[in-house]
Amino acid sequence: MSEELHNNVISSEFFENQDRIEREKMYDFTVAANALLKSLRLYGAGNDTVEKNTEKMNETLKFFFATDSFFDFTFNGNDFMLNDVRVRRKKGMNISFEEMENFFIELQIATIIFQKAGGVSEIVEFMLTGQEIIKSNSKLDTRFAQFEQRLKNKGIKIQITQRDSSGGDDLFNILNKSQLARLTYRNMILDHSMFKTKIRENRPMPLKKAMRNIQNAIDLICDGSS
Repeated sequence: MSEELHNNVISSEFFENQDRIEREKMYDFTVAANALLKSLRLYGAGNDTVEKNTEKMNETLKFFFATDSFFDFTFNGNDFMLNDVRVRRKKGMNISFEEMENFFIELQIATIIFQKAGGVSEIVEFMLTGQEIIKSNSKLDTRFAQFEQRLKNKGIKIQITQRDSSGGDDLFNILNKSQLARLTYRNMILDHSMFKTKIRENRPMPLKKAMRNIQNAIDLICDGSS
């Protein structure tokens, strides 16, 4: 095997492994977020189960915050997406994400933007605040505004975007225009800077990520979140 071919094989295997690890971490984050949210609802802060789930959440956060100062967590009515990539459910696993799904739906949220500066303690406060609004039995169409205002009042840096219900579909499969623009911008502009840096430094180019970003942008423009 030539040296060039050997290097290409190594590069291919490296990026395939990186992609697999990334997807596993996305799944782990979704499981951890769902478990933490459920334990907070059942037991409240300070419980041993809550503490264990908080630690698990903190461990998953380290992966995503290792290189980025924020990441996006979206529910489009069918699937969760982390940084615009669909979270794959593991075959044969019966773990339900119902708790997290209900959180998004009850509060009319499309996307949650987690900030590195806040850490896991802020996520706990974020979840508790959302649950308080859900328990208040306020009108569904007022909850997002209430939640957003409370986050602002508490100084919580986690951001939220509202679901688009203009089509009257309870599953809100289509993202609103501002959400569409933001996701497309992240894919095509922010990552483009990273690609250029790797090229300048003669480092391996993540072609699978670049191709996935282009495909995501096309899907978003043509079909909304589907």
